[in-house]
This record gives sequence, C-alpha cells and structure tokens, in this order.
Amino acid sequence: MSTNTAYQMVNNLSVLKFSGTEASSFLQGQLSNDVNALSASWQYTGYCNPKGRLLALFQLWRDDTDFYATLDNSILDATVKRLRMYVMRSDVVIEEITAATCAGTSNAEEAQPNEQRERFNLDIENAVHTLHFGTRTLSIDLNGAPQTTETLDWQALSIAAGEPNIDAGNVELFVPQMVNLDLLEGVNFKKGCYTGQEIVARMHYLGKLKQRMFVCQLEGNTTSGDKVLAGEKSAGNIVSVSGDKVLAVIRKELLGSNLSTASGAKIVPLEKQPYLVPD
Repeated sequence: MSTNTAYQMVNNLSVLKFSGTEASSFLQGQLSNDVNALSASWQYTGYCNPKGRLLALFQLWRDDTDFYATLDNSILDATVKRLRMYVMRSDVVIEEITAATCAGTSNAEEAQPNEQRERFNLDIENAVHTLHFGTRTLSIDLNGAPQTTETLDWQALSIAAGEPNIDAGNVELFVPQMVNLDLLEGVNFKKGCYTGQEIVARMHYLGKLKQRMFVCQLEGNTTSGDKVLAGEKSAGNIVSVSGDKVLAVIRKELLGSNLSTASGAKIVPLEKQPYLVPD
C-alpha cells in the first residue's frame, strides 16, 4: 500500500485467489456478474445457492490470468469449501492469501450525493492491488505486513454508501436484488447460466421484487440477520450494523410503518438514501 496515503487497517475482510487455466470459465458459471468483462476494473459479484440466495458477496478483480476476491472473514471457510466442491477435475486452484493485508482510506468530507468518482477503478502495482470506491480506496497488499496499528470501520463507510455485506449472520437470506446488488452493477442479466441464475433472472424480468435495502437510523442493538418487524408483520431482515446505522432489507409497502427488530431495536429509513432505490 502507498506510504503517501493515510491508510488504516480493515480487519473484517479475507482475500481469495483463483488460478488455473479454467479459472475464468469456472467463476463465470458460479457468480452473478460477468467475469469476462473484468479488465482494469473490479466488480461486485454474488455467489448464490440454487435458490438464488446469497452465500457470499465478493469484490472481484483480475491480474492477468489470476482472479482475486475479498469477502467477509466469517464466511471464508464455508465459502471456500463449497466452491471447491464444484471444481471437480477443472484446472482451478482456490486458495486464501493468508499473508494479505487490507487497508482503507476515506475522504468522506469530499463526498457528494450519488458520488461515482473513480468507482470500480483498479490499480495494480506489483503485489499491491488498490480498489477505488468513489471517495474511498481499499488497498490489498498480497505480501504485506500491517503498516499501522490504526483500524478503519470499513463497515460503517459501506453502510453509509449503501453497500451490503454478506456474513455468517445473514447468509442465504437474500436474493441479490434485495440487497441492491443490481443497482451496484453486481448482477449481469445477459451473461448466461450460473448457480441460482434462474431465480435471480425471474425476479428481474417478472418484476416481483417486493423488498429492497435501505440505510436506516438505529436506536438500540441488533445484529446482521435480525428480523425486521412492522408491528407483528414480518418486514425484512438486517443486513449489516455499525454504530447507530444499519442496512436493512424492508418490504416496500411497509416502509412508512413503525419498524423494529426482533431484538427490540427501532429502525427508521433515512429520508435521503445514497442512491435512488426504485419504487
């Protein structure tokens, strides 16, 4: 990572490497985005079960013929185990880069509504791979030791930007569109078959999506996967939490209701969301 930038450590992410002559075709058949479109950019992409529910969410990029991905620490082992089940005799190697360190920096004071500056850009310099998230950057040093003891609450920044995280608490709860992955360019509806594709495509083309993800104010304590309630009605689930903000998937017709969680916390969708969420 650059020594000229005030990076802080991001401790909730692990790094995977996919290599081998068939890595590209393997990932194309497993993930929701178009792996073949990767060049000097990174992408969000979902890994779904056959019912279209998210098992993992990756930030994916490539360096020559190798592919790399970040994902939440809590689902690392289960995700790797499941992916390896489908490698079979393909020339694909999936490995955790245990030496990798992740660090982030944020210029939040420069952020503008619907900020898109440099989003999805990718810089690679030797073993340091840097992903741009508008006013934020995530730098992955594949060989690196931590450069600082300071940590950055990457989860809080992601929540403010309306960017979901799949972890052990919410795994298999959401179809990609529920967590706005389509709005974040993480689903390609023209790429062809992948695990769960039929369910994801049907929801897109038949317009039956009843739930969307919103940034909400939190009063109380909750965790990812916690149920959201409107009175006694089931209204959705919590996606991620940091401080007094959460991302929550909520049934759209219940947005104006008094919303709480099964654990007793109160949540209120923010009047201003980080991007336009369709009605």
